[in-house]
Amino acid sequence: MGSRDFLTDTTAPAERAMPWSPQAEQAVLGSMLAYNPVCDEISTLLRADEFYTLDHQLIYRAIMALVGAHKPADPITVGEYLQGRGELERIDGGIEYIVEVSQYGSPTSARTYAEIVHERAIVRALISTALKIEKLAYETAGKTPQAILGQAQELLAQVDARTRHGEATFRPLSEALTEVFATLEDDAAHPGLTTGFADLDARLNPMQPGQLIIIGARPAVGKTSLAVNIAEHVEATYKVNVGLFSMEMTRVEIALRVLSGATKIPAGRFREHRLEAKHWERMQEAMNKLASSRFYIDETGGLTIQEITARARLQAKRIGGFGLLVVDYVQLAHAEGRYDNRAVEIGAVTRGLKQLAKELQCPVIALSQLNREAAKERKLPTIAELRDSGSIESDADTILLLHRDYVATQNDNVKHDAMVIIGKQRNGGIGKVDLDYDARLTKFFNAGESPARRIEDARNYSAAKGV
Repeated sequence: MGSRDFLTDTTAPAERAMPWSPQAEQAVLGSMLAYNPVCDEISTLLRADEFYTLDHQLIYRAIMALVGAHKPADPITVGEYLQGRGELERIDGGIEYIVEVSQYGSPTSARTYAEIVHERAIVRALISTALKIEKLAYETAGKTPQAILGQAQELLAQVDARTRHGEATFRPLSEALTEVFATLEDDAAHPGLTTGFADLDARLNPMQPGQLIIIGARPAVGKTSLAVNIAEHVEATYKVNVGLFSMEMTRVEIALRVLSGATKIPAGRFREHRLEAKHWERMQEAMNKLASSRFYIDETGGLTIQEITARARLQAKRIGGFGLLVVDYVQLAHAEGRYDNRAVEIGAVTRGLKQLAKELQCPVIALSQLNREAAKERKLPTIAELRDSGSIESDADTILLLHRDYVATQNDNVKHDAMVIIGKQRNGGIGKVDLDYDARLTKFFNAGESPARRIEDARNYSAAKGV
C-alpha cells in the first residue's frame, strides 16, 4: 500500500505499531463503492484523515467528492477522478488496487466497519497526544507547570471532541421542548446573578453559567471599579466564590478599593495615611465582615489564556467551584502559539474565556479597552470600538459599554454621572442605563445615590436657602 499518513506529525515509538484495521478500512471503502447511498451515513462518522493510509484517504475523498457532485462513485469513476487530479499514481497499485478494494465489505455492515476505523483513529490520536504531552513536560523552558497542564488538557479536549463526531446532529423538536422545560425549572431554582444596580438589572438578563460578559470602556472611566463592584455584590448576595484575574492592578490596590467602598472612607485617606479614630472603627467593622469573604485575586501579569484556564481550573477544584470569574483585562492576556496579528490572538483569548465559562459553569466578566482613536472622541462608545475586537463581539453573550462625560470634559456638573450602554444581549434588549460614580470611593451607585452627590446636593440646597 501507499505511504502512511498519521493523524499528527508525532510518530509512535519504533518498537510499537500504531493500531489500525486494514480489513475494516478496505471494507468501508468497498461498501461505499458498491452502494453509494451509504456514503451519507458514513460521512457523519468518518473523516478522511481517520483512515490510516494515504491510499485509503485519497480513495475516500474521491468517493465523497463524486457523491457530493451527484455522480456515481465506482472503481472506474474514482480512478478517473484521481487521475485528473494527478493523485492516482500516489496509490500503490493504482486502479487495480481500487478495483480490489471494491470487492470487500457489505453495505448492510458499512457503519460497523466505519465505527471500527473511527475507534482505531481515536486510539491513535490518544497515543499521539500522549507523546505530545510527554514532549511538553520535557521542554519546559519559560513555561509554568500550570501552563503546561493547560496545554495538555486542551490537547485531550481536542481528542474528546473527535469522539463525538459521529453523534446525530439533528434532534426532534420534542427533545428540544423537554430541554426548554428543564432549563426553565433550573432557572427557577437558579435564576442567575444580578449586578446589584437596580436600573441595570431591570434591563439586563441575569448572568448565567457559561456566559461571557464583556465590559468595554475608554481609559480611566472605571471599568475595573464596575467589575469589582459587581463581583462584591455577587459574593455578598449569593454567598458564592468569586475570582478576579487582575493583570494590571495589585491585590492590595483591589483590596483598598473594596475597603473604601465598604467603609465609605475616601481612598485618598488610606493612601495619604489620614485616618481618624472614627475611620478606624469603621475599618474594623468592615474587616470583620470581609474576613470570611469568598473573593479571590490572582495578580499575576501577562498571563496566557492557557494559564488563566489552568489556574482557574485548579482553584475551582480547591474551593469547590466559582460563582463568577472576572478577567481584567482582555488586551493584557496572550495565547500560546503564533498568530497573524493581535486581533486574531485576542480572538483566541475570548474563545478561551467562553470555553472556560462553559467548563466551570459560571459567568465570566472580561474587561476590554476601546480603540485609542475612539478614546480621543467625546461621543458615546460603540461595540465597533472594542480594541482588537476580532471575535469579541461574536464570542460575547452580553456587551456593556461604560461611559462618563466627566473623563473627557472635566465639567464638574457631570462629575458624578455615569452611563452603561447595553450594546449586545442575547435574548434581551439593548439600551442605556444611568448610574452614579463616586471617585472618592472608586465605586458606582444607582443613579442619584452616590454619597458625594448627596453631600453636594445638600450643600447646594443649604446655600440656596441661605442656611
